[in-house]
Amino acid sequence: MSLNAVKKYFATQATSVSLAGLIWKSVQGFAQRPKRGKSGFNVFVIVGRVRRRETRATMPRGSAEKEIPYEVDIMLYAEHSDEQAGGDHFDALIENTCQAYRSATGNPTLTDSFGAPNSYLTNFGEDIDVELLDPMFLDGEESRVAFQAVLTVMVSEILSPA
Repeated sequence: MSLNAVKKYFATQATSVSLAGLIWKSVQGFAQRPKRGKSGFNVFVIVGRVRRRETRATMPRGSAEKEIPYEVDIMLYAEHSDEQAGGDHFDALIENTCQAYRSATGNPTLTDSFGAPNSYLTNFGEDIDVELLDPMFLDGEESRVAFQAVLTVMVSEILSPA
């Protein structure tokens, strides 16, 4: 089982978010929260809180296949100087991000860089909750607005016995 591999897969999947027709120029995906800096024309997709629960799928004791359901929070963050146009584009960005996670194909195999056994994901993007957070003004002059949302994506990791 590999928390790190699951988080990295989510961050990698973020790079497929479409920005076609939107005001931002690139998507930056992170498995760990980055330092706060000026985002400019970037959209940040950051893996946040992760909850998982192990369930044995075969007879008790000894090695067994396990299904490990996850709830993964994905934070979307972008800035713009126009609160109205930025908000409209951010709404579209949320839909595009849901689509990127919804359209992931197959049951990807995960390989952990820290030596955990290989596993694979199922039910990726089948259930997504969206929470749009209040925009924030970033300075006293209210010249830049930060837009934020949290997507909670449910997924299951299948771990075969070693």
